[in-house]
Amino acid sequence: MTVPTHCKGCGKEFKRKVARKTGYCHACYMAGPHHANPDTRAKLSASMKARLADPNARAEHLERTRRGRVERLEKDPEFREMVREQGRAVGALRLGGQGAPAGSDMRKAAGRSVTRTKLADIPLEYREMHKKLRKQVGAQESRRLIADQHNADVIRFQRTGNLQQTARA
Repeated sequence: MTVPTHCKGCGKEFKRKVARKTGYCHACYMAGPHHANPDTRAKLSASMKARLADPNARAEHLERTRRGRVERLEKDPEFREMVREQGRAVGALRLGGQGAPAGSDMRKAAGRSVTRTKLADIPLEYREMHKKLRKQVGAQESRRLIADQHNADVIRFQRTGNLQQTARA
């Protein structure tokens, strides 16, 4: 539940949570004397980093904040609309690379990332072979042939100590 309040620091109207007793907006609260002192900020930062270094505490914190956000999205239509507008604004920036021209560094990096994901089951040494085989026999058959070849190479390596895929490349 939120209550319309005027900030004691700057006078700006903001929505204060009932449990929050300070009476300051977020900007004034963060600029306050306890946050302006570098030693205090360092202690607060170190304390939070130490707490979140524990995987269980981090998971609990993430779950608690996720649950709080979901509840607020369900209950507060103004917050939901604000989040929706923020999403639209970020999407309009096309930060994911959709707006980048073909051949740009961003698109090349995205292509490498997609390749890593889609060809994760094919060892690096066999990807060129997969590229050629895929055009001849299809992706599924190519994957099967490469798996068979990889198994054969592993067995041959165990017997001879010779890596056949380096000789093929």
